[in-house]
This record gives sequence, C-alpha cells and structure tokens, in this order.
Amino acid sequence: MTNSMTNNSAAVISPKIANSWLQRAKGLLGTKHCPAEGLLIPKCRSVHTFAMAYAIDIVYLNKHLQVLSTEKDVRPWRVSIGPRAAYYCLELPSGAELSQWLSPGDTLLIGDD
Repeated sequence: MTNSMTNNSAAVISPKIANSWLQRAKGLLGTKHCPAEGLLIPKCRSVHTFAMAYAIDIVYLNKHLQVLSTEKDVRPWRVSIGPRAAYYCLELPSGAELSQWLSPGDTLLIGDD
C-alpha cells in the first residue's frame, strides 16, 4: 500500500476473522505478536490489551466497513472504546502501514487469501 490514501479511499485487506464467540472473546490474547494481516472482530465496540505482550493499532469500522476512528500504539494493559456506531474492530500490528494511512470515511474491502 502506498501513502496516497485520502478520505473516502478503499483498501483491500485479508485479515484473520474472529467468527465465533470464543474467537471474539480471546482475540489476540496469548499470542506473541499480531498477525501482519490483522484480526477483524465482528460485533466489537471496545478492546482491552490486558495481559498482552505487545502494542497494537486499532481501527473501528461500521457495518459497511467504513473507518470511524483509529487508535495507534495501544500498549498492554489499556482499554479502548470505539465510537457508538462501531460494529467491527480491526487489530493490526503497532505501526502497520495500513493503519498509518487510514482516515475516517475510508472503506475496507475483505479480499480472499
């Protein structure tokens, strides 16, 4: 991805998706690092990093996968609460190129691996 993203741009991503209740509850807990492609958690408006060993970037998205807000470098033992309209949370490695260029209004598209 280049650094030319502007508002209302679209980006194709292929994250791991936490589909089950257990996967959503566990998130990235117990992992040594965030997967490069990120973890998309449906039905998620808040994130905690309790007991995590690394920081993450968080992107809050609405039901249409439009970016509502981003939080960068959320360190362990923190809580992040997204906007009321958030439906998805995308957890990315701290400093990920994608999270650096996303802005509210951008849309993400889920691609196939």
